[in-house]
Amino acid sequence: MTPAISAQDVCFQYGASTVLDKVCLDIHERDFIGIVGPNGGGKSTLLKMMLGLLQPDTGTISVLGQTPARAAQQIGYVPQYAGFARDFPITVEHVVLQGRLKPQRWFQRFNASDRRIAEQAMQETDVYTLRKRAVDALSGGQLQRVMIARALATEPKLLLLDEPTASIDMRAEKNIFDLLKQLNERLTIVVVSHDIGFISDYVNRIACLNRELICHDTAAIDAATLERIYGKHVHAIAHHHH
Repeated sequence: MTPAISAQDVCFQYGASTVLDKVCLDIHERDFIGIVGPNGGGKSTLLKMMLGLLQPDTGTISVLGQTPARAAQQIGYVPQYAGFARDFPITVEHVVLQGRLKPQRWFQRFNASDRRIAEQAMQETDVYTLRKRAVDALSGGQLQRVMIARALATEPKLLLLDEPTASIDMRAEKNIFDLLKQLNERLTIVVVSHDIGFISDYVNRIACLNRELICHDTAAIDAATLERIYGKHVHAIAHHHH
C-alpha cells in the first residue's frame, strides 16, 4: 500500500546550517503521528515540505502518491496561529467558508454545496452554535476548533497541524485532542507538538526530530530517547486523562 506521506533521505539546509539530515519517514493511511523535538530541530521545516511550501535539497517527499504541490488541495492545514488579527471583523461561519476557496475560484460566490460542507465541518467541531459570533469573542480553544473546521471544509484526506494547542489551557488542549482522535477514524493526521507526554496518550507513533529523525511507537519512548533528542537536561512528565 502506498504511504499517505513518504519522505526518503530528505536533506535541507538554511544557508550553511543543516536543518534536516537524511530524514526517512512513512506515514500510512489513518495514522495519527506526532512530530516532536527541540526548537530549531526541523519540525516546521518538515511540515512545510509536506505542504509543498519547501523543496528538499536532496531526497524525495511524496503525498498521496504524488508531489506535495499536486496533493495540496487534498491536505487540510491548521497553522499555529490564525492568519488574521483577532480583532478582524469576521464571523466564525466566514472563517470556515474560507476552506471552500480554491485558486481557480477566488471571486466566485459561495454556493449551497459550500455552505452545506462548512455547516457539516462546524457541526463536527462543535462550533456551529457560534457561527454568527465574531472571532474576537472566542476563547483560544474555540478559535482552534474554528481553524480545524476551516481545514475540514476543504474535504481533506490528510490533516496537518502545527502546534495546535500552544496557546490554550489544559482542558481546551484535551478537548482538541479528543476531537482529533475522533477525526482520525477517517483521516490521516500529523501533528507537530512540543508536549511529548501529553500527545503520547493520543497518537499511534511519535517521530522524534532533531535534524535526524527516529520514529517510535508511543510505548517505546523512555528517558534515554528524550535525552538523545532534547539533550541531558530534560524531565519526562506522564499525563493521564480520564
